[in-house]
Amino acid sequence: MTDKDLDDQIEEKKAEIKKKKAKIATDRVLDPMIVDPDAEQQERFAGTTSDASTHVEGTAASEVPPDPASYPDKASDAEDYDFPPGGDTDIATREGRTGVGPAADEVMPRPTVEDWVVLEGADAAVPDALDGRRAVILGIEPDQEFYTAEEIATVVLTVRTRDDYSATLAIPWTGVKEIQRGGKSPMRV
Repeated sequence: MTDKDLDDQIEEKKAEIKKKKAKIATDRVLDPMIVDPDAEQQERFAGTTSDASTHVEGTAASEVPPDPASYPDKASDAEDYDFPPGGDTDIATREGRTGVGPAADEVMPRPTVEDWVVLEGADAAVPDALDGRRAVILGIEPDQEFYTAEEIATVVLTVRTRDDYSATLAIPWTGVKEIQRGGKSPMRV
């Protein structure tokens, strides 16, 4: 066997490996919880008691009849089950929840020094280079125990990025893309 024959065999093997890698890459299906977690949760909970749209307004827990036998796996997931509106629902199935902070009829506890924020570069107070960077909350003005949606919109946070910039900023609430309680994101994509 000559060097040219060996080189040809090596090139054939490389081409074969490249084809296999390309096939694997095209056949790979990503976990839907990574690709679009909200849509996956909405699909998973559609029509169940965890779906906010299945809750009937005005139904008290004391008025809810026993589980119907029409759904053998989990009776409370049956379509004819009137789940009380105070029950738990998955947040991905609730309508009208956009942005960071409390909804119009909710209150939010004061962010603490243990909480972190992800900076929103679209806000004028946040430099473009810091868009998407995490920052620890150093202070909040006005400082109170709970905030409504209107009150949180007026706060000014003092934050410091924990990266190579180590920038300290005073930003309005609109400069926050995400709040991470205890410095942890419940879901990071």
